[in-house]
Amino acid sequence: MAKLNCYEEELQSYDQALKSNPDDDEAWYNRGNVLEDLKRYEDALQSYDRALKLNPSNEEAWYNQGIVLSILSYYREALQSYDQALKLNPDDDQAWYNRGNILAINFNLYEEALQSYDRALKLNPHKGEAWNNRGIVLIKLKRYEEALQSYDQALQLNPDDDRAWNNRGNVLAINLKRYQEALRSYDQVVLLNPDDDRAWNSRGIVLAINLKRYEEGLHSYDQALSLNPYDDQAWNNRGIVLVNLKRHEDAIYSFNKALELNPDKDEAWYNQACIYSQQNKVDLAVEHLAQGIKLNPKYREMAKIDSDFDNIRAETKFKASIAR
Repeated sequence: MAKLNCYEEELQSYDQALKSNPDDDEAWYNRGNVLEDLKRYEDALQSYDRALKLNPSNEEAWYNQGIVLSILSYYREALQSYDQALKLNPDDDQAWYNRGNILAINFNLYEEALQSYDRALKLNPHKGEAWNNRGIVLIKLKRYEEALQSYDQALQLNPDDDRAWNNRGNVLAINLKRYQEALRSYDQVVLLNPDDDRAWNSRGIVLAINLKRYEEGLHSYDQALSLNPYDDQAWNNRGIVLVNLKRHEDAIYSFNKALELNPDKDEAWYNQACIYSQQNKVDLAVEHLAQGIKLNPKYREMAKIDSDFDNIRAETKFKASIAR
């Protein structure tokens, strides 16, 4: 409250000064800063506009205007403000970094974003968040080894950056298929942030699907779901592990939980059909397979060759369900 009162007093002082001299560009600029601190962003923008009309060489005003425009989701205008700031001061690493974020996140211009991050890092190679975001852009550009190197740079600067560890795990698991290394990265994430349900889920995928370590994978999925019981994909993944552990009833429970959360989860319908076929429950198998095919026709072709349906392959109902 005291800080808020201080800002309000500052604002009144600038308002008073501007009554006496409405052409004081520095007062308009400082007024904008106070309004930004007060989260009165539209008003701050108006003050920066007045300051820049009076003094278009105020690099900091252009920079702060870019921040406010970004907050207000005026991304194209924010980009223009950062460009103006960088014309006046091309050595502003934070402006290059912010420019890269807008280009990457808001416009999907990954090559241009990469150039901005590179400029930021040339000026300030100790900017860990720029290395991390550079890695994200390199993933988008399918330059996976370079992305990994960027994450490693980020982690050299801040070994406790759980986001960089998570991104490192993702590129190792999804793109480079280096599962043991990916697992070590996810282990670091959950060590630093044990409440990260997505990291527990990713760890489960690597353990169960890639490394066939089903019991450990199940533990990871259970951890993920204890943190976020509304993740339909985690419930589905848990069901797949339980199938591999021959715990079919528990698997059906998990697939049902996935379908409660997302009735259009086609893979859960198909996975249940596989279990019911193995249990010789023809009607249930055909019913669930039909729903899976309805949601995603690829399952018609899969069922034709999937050995899980060998038990019921000769059944008329099954033949009808996979007929075109």
